[in-house]
Amino acid sequence: MTSNENKLRELNLCLENSLEKHVERTTAETEELDSGRYITGRLLKTAEVTEAESKETKDSLVYIEQQIKLTTRSVEEATNRTEKSSETTEATEKPVSPPFVYLTQTEKCLRSKFSRNLELHNPSKCRCDVIVLSYREECHQVRPAHFIYLFDNTTTWGSGRNKLFFHATKRNILNYIYYIFLDDDISLRFNGQATPALRKLNPIQVFQNWLLDYEPAVGVVDYETRKEGRLVRLRKVNICGRRYALKKTEANPTIFFDPLFHAIHAKAVTHIYPLDTRYEKKNWWLTDKYLASVVEMKFRGQALLYFPLTVENGLHRPYPGSLAGTRVAWQKFIKHIQTQAPDKYKNHPLFENFRKNPTLYVDRSWTYCMEITRHQEIVPFAHLTKGLPVAKEQPEKHLRPAKSIRNRRRFLGSLQARLLITKKAKHMAAFEVQVLLQFRVIAFLVLFVGKVY
Repeated sequence: MTSNENKLRELNLCLENSLEKHVERTTAETEELDSGRYITGRLLKTAEVTEAESKETKDSLVYIEQQIKLTTRSVEEATNRTEKSSETTEATEKPVSPPFVYLTQTEKCLRSKFSRNLELHNPSKCRCDVIVLSYREECHQVRPAHFIYLFDNTTTWGSGRNKLFFHATKRNILNYIYYIFLDDDISLRFNGQATPALRKLNPIQVFQNWLLDYEPAVGVVDYETRKEGRLVRLRKVNICGRRYALKKTEANPTIFFDPLFHAIHAKAVTHIYPLDTRYEKKNWWLTDKYLASVVEMKFRGQALLYFPLTVENGLHRPYPGSLAGTRVAWQKFIKHIQTQAPDKYKNHPLFENFRKNPTLYVDRSWTYCMEITRHQEIVPFAHLTKGLPVAKEQPEKHLRPAKSIRNRRRFLGSLQARLLITKKAKHMAAFEVQVLLQFRVIAFLVLFVGKVY
């Protein structure tokens, strides 16, 4: 009995233990299952959140792309507006930019006296840029912002001006209205033709205002040494008639002028420059002849001399100059210019008349009688279409020896005048003037004695 009870008790314990283990295992499995469900739920929620965030990211990227496109379009439109605005601004500013550029040469730096007379150091007064070619030493002085210095110690007078011309045209050809070429020793002053109203301004301001008012192809003033203003008036009387010549004008067409100071319009400068300097190794004077010829042949009647102002030069530096071979070289210049004319005008009688006797043409040309038109269109060789007279048609009586003593005096006087006109008076030495006067006296005595006997 006792053994059976013990077995029964052991069996109950085994059953209780197995039930407890089963309950524990079931509880553990339940907990594990609950934990798996939780994790699965978290994973599902995370996946949903990730998907939502991904969708939001895609939407954000699309939005950002749209904003970039809009920004790019706005930038392009703003750039176009800026470019158009800058083009409009440039077009508006071009006429306001400096209308004048001064081109000169000097040994090293410009003299202060020269700059003061022309007010070149004041950009608001001179309305200009200044380009200087130093031909001996470089200039290192402090200078205004509108000054530019170049250096070349191999140039002549003409080749130096050509260098200045090329630099100026490459730098700002669209803005400048006048290119003013000048020597570094000149000064401007008023003469008897200037009115009180003009004298209230500086001479260079008066000259600039006149250039803009008339717009000649080439503008020059009276030259003190050669009395060019007086010569033009005398020629006008002799050629055009006293009645026409008595009409008072502040300017008149001219042909031969000293190039120490002259202004060339931007529309004409590329048809005149560069200068022909083939003879400058031996003779600088011949370059003057080329300049006068090209201006007369291409822009006849549009090279104007402004009477109220006179230019003077104080320095006379040594340089090669000679009258030998002048006529032949001058004729070659004219022939070369003739080749540049349009085909239908290459045989125009004006070329032949000028080339036949350049000095006589300068004395007798009808150019001095041509009417002046303000703001006349500047076109090379345009005057050939108008059929203007070439020169005054009359025999050259002043070149023939006369029979009477009175006419012989006139002959000698005209001969002296012709010599003074064709030669540069500033380059004539004192002994040459004395020889000329002595020749006149001796010739008169010889003719007088011959008449008496």
